[in-house]
Amino acid sequence: MPTLQEQFGQIDIYLFDQLLKGRILPGMRILDAGCGSGRNLVYLLREGYEVYAADADAREVEKVRGMALALAPSLPASNFRVEAVEQMSFDDACADVVISNTVLHFAQDDAHFESMLRGSFRVLKPGGLFFCRLGSSIGMESKVEHVEGRLVVRAVVDLVAAEHDKVQLRQPGELPECSDEQGDALLPVLPVALAVHIKMQIRDVREAELGNRRRFGKGNEHLSGRKQNSRSCSPLDKCPSLHEHLVAIRNRILLRVFGTEKTRDVAGKGEVLSGSKIDILRTGCQEQKEKEMQNRQGNVLLKLPMTYVILSTIMKELLRQLPSVEEILKENRAKQWLETHPRILVLEAVRTAIDKQRKAILQSAEKGEHRQTVALSEVLDQAETVLHELSEPSLRPVINATGVIVHTNLGRSLLSEKAILRVVEISRSYSNLEYDIAAGERGKRHVHVEGMLTRLTGVEAATAVNNNAAAVLLCLNTLARGKEVIVSRGELVEIGGSFRVPDVMERSGAILREVGTTNKTHLKDYEKAINENTGLILKVHTSNYKIVGFTKEVSPEELAKLGRKNKIPVMWDLGSGSFIDLSTYGGAGEPTVKQAIDSGVDVLTFSGDKLLGGPQAGMILGKKTYLDAIRSNPLARALRIDKLTLAALDATLGQYLDPDKAAKEIPTLWMLTQPLSEIERKAKLMADGFKDSGNKELSITIQDDTSQSGGGALPTGIFPTKTVCIRHKQLSANQIESRLRLGKPHIITRIKEGMVLFDPRTLNDEEIGKIVEAVKKVIII
Repeated sequence: MPTLQEQFGQIDIYLFDQLLKGRILPGMRILDAGCGSGRNLVYLLREGYEVYAADADAREVEKVRGMALALAPSLPASNFRVEAVEQMSFDDACADVVISNTVLHFAQDDAHFESMLRGSFRVLKPGGLFFCRLGSSIGMESKVEHVEGRLVVRAVVDLVAAEHDKVQLRQPGELPECSDEQGDALLPVLPVALAVHIKMQIRDVREAELGNRRRFGKGNEHLSGRKQNSRSCSPLDKCPSLHEHLVAIRNRILLRVFGTEKTRDVAGKGEVLSGSKIDILRTGCQEQKEKEMQNRQGNVLLKLPMTYVILSTIMKELLRQLPSVEEILKENRAKQWLETHPRILVLEAVRTAIDKQRKAILQSAEKGEHRQTVALSEVLDQAETVLHELSEPSLRPVINATGVIVHTNLGRSLLSEKAILRVVEISRSYSNLEYDIAAGERGKRHVHVEGMLTRLTGVEAATAVNNNAAAVLLCLNTLARGKEVIVSRGELVEIGGSFRVPDVMERSGAILREVGTTNKTHLKDYEKAINENTGLILKVHTSNYKIVGFTKEVSPEELAKLGRKNKIPVMWDLGSGSFIDLSTYGGAGEPTVKQAIDSGVDVLTFSGDKLLGGPQAGMILGKKTYLDAIRSNPLARALRIDKLTLAALDATLGQYLDPDKAAKEIPTLWMLTQPLSEIERKAKLMADGFKDSGNKELSITIQDDTSQSGGGALPTGIFPTKTVCIRHKQLSANQIESRLRLGKPHIITRIKEGMVLFDPRTLNDEEIGKIVEAVKKVIII
C-alpha cells in the first residue's frame, strides 16, 4: 500500500482541501499553470486525471514529463509545455480546473500580473474551477466566489494600516465611499491585483531582513546611528530604500482602493496622508489583533495577516443600487405585464433580469471596468425581453430552406391541408375513437386506419402504433419473445438517435441470430440457421444506406417461401413506406408498400411520417392471424396512437386513393416530385427579391445543386435543384446564418464554400417572401 507521500506527493494543503470537498473530480481536465516540478500533480497523475501543465523553466517541465511517464504513461509529452503562464498555447476553455499555486505573485508589474491572470482564465472553461494561491492562512472556504462564470478559490493578502492614531477601523467587509475626483486612479482593479504587490514587497522585505540579520547581527550599528538589538527594532529601519519603495506601493494601492492621497514622504520616517483619517479594511479575526500594526520610531511595519478578497467600492455601490423584485413590480410597466402574463413568468423574468445585471457588474469589475449607475429602465427592458422569451412556446414553426425534405430535426413531413382540417375537426368535438356507432357499443381504434390500408394494399389486417421503432418492438415481442430471430449481418441498421436493430431486438426479449456477412448473405445461410428455437425470420430494408459492389442479399420472395416451408413467420421492416413508385423522380430502389405485401411476407412495418407524408406513426400490416396476436399484446396499449394522429393518418391515406392528386396535395410527395422548372422559378423569385435590396456588398448567384430526401429514406436518391447563394463582403456566412436562425421567423439554411444557401425545393412562395425580407434586415450592419 503506497504511503501518503507516494500517493499525494507534496500537494498543497489548500488544493488537497478542494479535492476532499469534491470540487476536483475524476474525468476532469486539469491544467497546472506554473507547475514547477509538479508537486501538486502526483495524485492527479496517479488517479488517471487528464493532466496538462506549463512552466517557463524547461528543467522543471522535464521533471514533470518524467513523472507523468512513470505514473500516467498514456499521457502524451505534448501535454507538458515549456511556456510562460501568460503565453500558454493550450486551446481556449480547454480545462475544467486551472491550478495557479504560488505563481501569480512572481508578476513583475501590474500589466504582467494581469496578463498572467488572463492567460489562466483563457484556458479555463466557463463554470470551471480556478485555484489561485497567493498568500495563505487556515480557512479558505469563505474565499470561494464566482467570477466570470467560473468558480474561483483565491488566497490574497489583506492591507494593514499605518499610523495607528490616524486610523478609523471599519467593521469586517465594510467599505468606504470613493471620491469621483480620483478619476482613472479609482478603477475597480482586479481584486487579486490589489494585494499581490504588497505580497511581493513583503517577500523582498523578508529577504532583506534575513540579509540584515546576517550582515549586522546582534549589537551592530543601526542606520539611525543608535545601537539596537536586531530583535527589538524593525528590519525596515535597516533598509530605508526598500522601506520607501514599500510605502510608495502601499500608498498607491490605498489611493486606488480608498481614495486617500499621499502628500509627501518624510525621509523614511513614515508618511503624511491627506484628510483626517484613512479607512482600512479589517478581517475581524481575533487572532490578528496582535498583528495589525506596529509603529516603531515613525516607520511602518507591514505584516501578512489572513487571506482576504477585496471588492471594489464602486462595484459594491452598484450592487446596492440594484432594485428589488418588489420595487420593479410597483412600476407601471410591470403592472401591465401582470395583466397580460401569468405572475409566475413575470417573477421569473424580473429575477432573471436582476441576476443578469448583478453578474454584469461583477464581471465588469473583474475586467477593470466600471459603470456609474444602474438604471431602473435598463433592468425593466431586460426583464421585458426575458418575459417575451419565456412566453414564447418551446415548439415553434421554422422555415426550412435546407432542401432536406423529410428533415428529422425540423419535424419531418408536413401534413397536407386535408389532414390538417381533419385534425382540427376531430380536436374540436367528441369522436367515435373507440365507439362502434352502428352497433352502439365499444369499438376498436385500429379500425379507423385498417379499412383504408386494406383497401390500398390488399392486406388482410392492419394497425398503427406511435412510430416504426415501436412497431418493430411490438412485433418482435409478440412473435419471437424468448426465441431466435434470424437476420442478415448486413441489415443490422442503426436509425436516428443511435437506435439500433440489435438493441430493439434485445428489449423485445427476442434473441438475435446473425447470418451471412456484411456484404453477402445467401439463402443457405438462413436455412442453416433454422432450428427448433427459431421464432422469426426478419428482413430489414436498408433505407438509410446502401452497400454497393460485390454484394448479395436474399429477396423477400425467397424468404417468404423459406418461411412457409418451415412454418416460420417472415417479417419485413420496410422503414420508410412509400405508396407510389418514386424511381421516375430520382428515388431509385425504393420498394412500394404494395410491392412489399405482394412479396408474400407475413408482417410488414414502416413509418407514417417519412415517404408516406403523414403524421408520426408506425404501420403494421400482414396476415390476420399475426395481427390479432400483435393487437392483443399488452404493449399495444402502451404504444397506441391518439385520436389526432389517427385523424391525420386517415386523411393522408385517403388521398392515396387518387395517386396523381396525392402527389400534388401531400407536401412531402410534391417536394420530391416537383419539376426542376418549378424550383428554378422560385429560385429566380428569391434572387430578384434579394437584388431589390440595393445592397452593393451582397453578391447573389443561382447554382445547380442536389436536394436530399432526409428522414433515413432514399439514401442514393438524386434530386436536382437550384440553390440561391448569397455572400456578403463584411458579414461572414456564419454571421448571416446565425442572424437568420435566431430571427423571427426562424430560417434554417445551409452553408457551403463561404456562402449561405437557400434551396427553394422545400419552400413555397409565401416563405420566399419572408426570407427576402429577413435577409434585407440581417445584412444591415
